[in-house]
Parts: sequence; structure tokens; C-alpha cells
Amino acid sequence: MAALPFDERCTHHCDIFSVDAQSGEKNFRDCTLNPGHKDFYTVSEFGLEQLPIPFRSNNYMEVIKNKIDRTVKISVSCTSSRRPDTYKGNNLPYPFREYRGSNIWKRCGTGYMEITYSLNRPIGDFCPCPECKTLQNEPCKDVCPCPECKNSQKPKTEHYYVVISTATHVVYDRSEAEQTIIELFYDSETDNAGIEYLYGVDVIGNEEHRWETDSCNIICVTHNPDLAARLDFLCEITKQWR
Repeated sequence: MAALPFDERCTHHCDIFSVDAQSGEKNFRDCTLNPGHKDFYTVSEFGLEQLPIPFRSNNYMEVIKNKIDRTVKISVSCTSSRRPDTYKGNNLPYPFREYRGSNIWKRCGTGYMEITYSLNRPIGDFCPCPECKTLQNEPCKDVCPCPECKNSQKPKTEHYYVVISTATHVVYDRSEAEQTIIELFYDSETDNAGIEYLYGVDVIGNEEHRWETDSCNIICVTHNPDLAARLDFLCEITKQWR
């Protein structure tokens, strides 16, 4: 089924599909929202020649490639029953309120990878585990909460959390986060061999603040140590550019 039309009131923009539909590069190329999409380049097509002449350097390309690798596709397959009727402070209808409590539609948005950490390396004394969320000095003992481990008799204990920032209207609360899949390195519609996945487990912060700012940080998980190391490197290398 085709994507539903963009909300002309410009309160949000997500692709919305039936749960068995796909979205991707073709839909972006066919988009009529912005005529400037004629200058859209896929990651494989983008190179120095696409940059303005004063910025055609390997240093700029390194920064841009890092931003590309940290930009993710977010797919959410349910809509929380807690979504409000309107935006905070006005009467504009809140996105997807008509689908509250259902999983009929899947919506796709974008996000950005902010930080990575393992349970053996918590931030300060705060355990990021969605079960604990308490101040403690001991490493968290919980097991990986990804879908594979939830259905396994031998779930992984070594796992890693990744924080993805997005808009609250894309992922509203924990119930939606638990039905969220993050696709990384989604660089080509025709070649998905390099795609990696994270799985949402929770959101950070209180609901009132997320609703008011339309800003949401999703806690995601992987038990793939190689992927975790790769993502950690992408986050750490940006410190050299500050």
C-alpha cells in the first residue's frame, strides 16, 4: 500500500505504510514534497564532486561520512494509546492519534546516533538498563533485552546500549520503543548486505518533556560486540573535530 499523504499542516513528516509494505530510496525519489529532490544522491553516489569547490577535501568528506554513518532509519510498528490529542500548547492535532492502540500502520522516520555504552561501562553511577534505572555502583546483571534473546533459553549477558535521538512524534513512549527497529548503514535500496540492526527497549526522560519539546532519545540494544565497537568508534572520533 502506498504511503499516506504528508500532513499539509506541516506538523510532522513520516512515511506511513501498512505493516507489510516497504519504504526506501524509490519512495524518496518519487516524493513530490520537495522539487529539489532531483539533486538527491545515494551514499554510493556521493563524493567530492558533489561538494562545493571550496569544500572539496578529504577532511570534509570524513566528517560528512561520519554524519551519514550515524544517521539511521527508524521503523515503528505500533502506536501508543498514550499519544495526546494535540501538540503541547496549541490545538494542532497530534500525529497518528487516530491510530492509538493499534499496530495497523508502520511508520518510518530518521534518527541520529548520539552515544554508545556497555553495561559494564555505565555513565557515571547511573545504570542505563531499562529495568534498573536506579543509582548504583554495581554493574547491571540483566540479560540482553533484544527480540532474539527474549525468545532464547540462553540469552546473551554481554550487550551494549546505543542512544538514538529522534522526534517524539516518531517514537512517543516505551511501548512504541519496544516495537522499534533501527537500521544502520542503510545506504542502498538495491544492496542491503551492509545493514545492521538495533532494537528499541525504552525512551529516556519524562513524557511531559518529550511531548513539549518533540525530542526523544531511544535506548536501543545489540549483543554484537563488533557492531558495538564500530559504533563506539564513530562516536569517539568526533571528539577530534571539536
